[in-house]
Amino acid sequence: MNSRWDYRTQPLALALAALALVAFGYLLHGFASVPAMGLLHIVAFKLADARHLPSLTSDMLALKERCTLKGKPYIRSVVGGKQSSPEGKDGGMQVVFLLEFENQADADYYIFDDPAHTAFKDAIGALGVEGVTVLDFVPGVF
Repeated sequence: MNSRWDYRTQPLALALAALALVAFGYLLHGFASVPAMGLLHIVAFKLADARHLPSLTSDMLALKERCTLKGKPYIRSVVGGKQSSPEGKDGGMQVVFLLEFENQADADYYIFDDPAHTAFKDAIGALGVEGVTVLDFVPGVF
């Protein structure tokens, strides 16, 4: 085939067109419209009795709205789910949550001073929590 647009060049042309559209969007709206990744806070729980998992889950997810700073919620996002790694390295942790904060100061407030988070920590013993693992990191900072 002598055509410039045969089956071998068409995928490349489509990929370049998509890239051009994305670049044009950034030029129109600016890179500032793309939020920077903040501090990520990972919390994993081990429960003595899995029957308490729904309560723990709803209470943990509710922290996104319950935790406020200067009258406004400050946790960017909260997601979670059942631990599902087949590697056998989970340490018995059954459920994992990932919280995102804008910065270290917000995470520190959450960890040390937020009354809603303190109340949550005080209440999880009644839910049969036997273990907690917490890790924090900033993406790209090593």
